[in-house]
Amino acid sequence: METPQASFPSEPNPISQSRPVCLFWGATIVLALASALFFLCVALSERTLGGATKGYCVVAAIYAAAIGACLWRTAWRGRLQQVTSKILFLVISTIFSLLVLELAVRVISPPSPFHPALPLRPWYRAGMEIQLPGVSPSGIFSTNAWGFRGDEPPRAWSDYYTFVTIGGSTTQCFFLDDKQAWPYLVQEKLKKNHPKVWVGNGGLDGHSTRGHLIFMREVIPKIKPDAVILLVGCNDFCLSLNEKARVHGNGYDLDSNLSATRASDPVRLMFRFIRRHCRVLELALIWKRVLRKETIRVDRHGQGGNDTVPLREPPPPLPADLSQVLPQLDEFRANLRQIVDIGRSNNVRMIFLTQPLRFEDSEDYRWQLPSYYWLNIGDVRSAGSPRWSAAQHWLLLQEYNRNLLEFCQAENIECFDLAGVVPHGERCFYDLVHFNDAGSEVVASAVASFLEKANVPLDK
Repeated sequence: METPQASFPSEPNPISQSRPVCLFWGATIVLALASALFFLCVALSERTLGGATKGYCVVAAIYAAAIGACLWRTAWRGRLQQVTSKILFLVISTIFSLLVLELAVRVISPPSPFHPALPLRPWYRAGMEIQLPGVSPSGIFSTNAWGFRGDEPPRAWSDYYTFVTIGGSTTQCFFLDDKQAWPYLVQEKLKKNHPKVWVGNGGLDGHSTRGHLIFMREVIPKIKPDAVILLVGCNDFCLSLNEKARVHGNGYDLDSNLSATRASDPVRLMFRFIRRHCRVLELALIWKRVLRKETIRVDRHGQGGNDTVPLREPPPPLPADLSQVLPQLDEFRANLRQIVDIGRSNNVRMIFLTQPLRFEDSEDYRWQLPSYYWLNIGDVRSAGSPRWSAAQHWLLLQEYNRNLLEFCQAENIECFDLAGVVPHGERCFYDLVHFNDAGSEVVASAVASFLEKANVPLDK
């Protein structure tokens, strides 16, 4: 009598499965491995990728290779369905968690209402304890519904004469209290005789005319103020001091006019798109800078150690044609042209201001070496950087001011030479270029007086 043999269902072999299923999983494995190879090649290429981008590419390559290897290993053990379900659950749960986190961050910290490249955060409020020369030790930095400093936009918009100030940190006045920033003081001075005047402070830290151009394109056509006041020159001048910042951006102008190589890089474009639209990634990058000590520390000496140091040897002479050492000057003029064209197309009155500086062309400053720390362009004291004196830096910035004045005269655009009104020295500045409380008052008085005399129709 034969003993019956126990039979067990055989484990499915993916090779015996239907051809469409085999083709599908085979294509998935090939795609994962190809993605890994692509990201690895990009990370190792000679293209002008930053360290962060290369790091992300390496991580993506490892992740894609791990998925491909996992699928390949399990494909011949008949476990594709089990592994695939786990991978699918992991991917879906990860995406869902990121979406919930992104939504929560957007509720707590709303994005810019106009454009991701413009960090205009609505209804932001922060108390400040500051130890800077000539600055109140405590203050409030807050923004309105549009992310501007200043009062909320008037509901009866057409009944008011409205200004928007555009510039970098010298317009934003971050470390000054809301009511000490010069755009707010201009509004209050004008309202004494013209009650229906509103001034919104759209200054953004670190922005050059590259950022101003984005502001003009993305904000001004949507809100259509009566006039725009632009304080320009300093951050463009700083781009001339450092080639890396000029070519790859200074870290603030996220949509800068960069090199063609960078602009056409698909990986860089993809990362830039994600960075603009993902608040979680944006905050993560900020914390990365904090942890790596790439942020600026505020102490009693100024924002980040801005004191000049004595020169031990004479600085190199400047050429007769200063444009030879200001490679960003041509871009500055081109950006001015586009900014004015946008203003005119929107029927907005354009008013420019030249940039003041603490330095002047005097004997004391001819033997001092400055540092522009706030633009993350490196210290001009470092090796390889021209060791121009503080007095020479004033002459170079004046070349930007002179070009601005000539441009405005040729285009019949109003330009107030603010640099010729604000006195040099420490009375008006808490560092090399930023205004303290007294300096903000001087600027506001000068600008308000100019507007009163310029036949601006402040009473509608």
